[in-house]
Amino acid sequence: MKPPAEPPPRDLVVLVADKNMEATIAGLLERSQSLGITPITCDLFVHPHRDPGCLNEADDFLRSLAGAYRYALVLFDHQCCQP
Repeated sequence: MKPPAEPPPRDLVVLVADKNMEATIAGLLERSQSLGITPITCDLFVHPHRDPGCLNEADDFLRSLAGAYRYALVLFDHQCCQP
């Protein structure tokens, strides 16, 4: 008996710093045909620590998701991370 097949990895996981970035990226990816690209399977997450969290903790946040996605993208405003 074969073990159950694992689902293929999704295309992209995106970690963003805030809801505005999340809405922007979601809007772009929903319009893949108008951008002339193939549809992308994607999940978006907002980091709870916002810009500094994306800068300093993205690797920890995304590590557990590594096998489920082909690519990862982290977006934040570096200027908001400055003291």
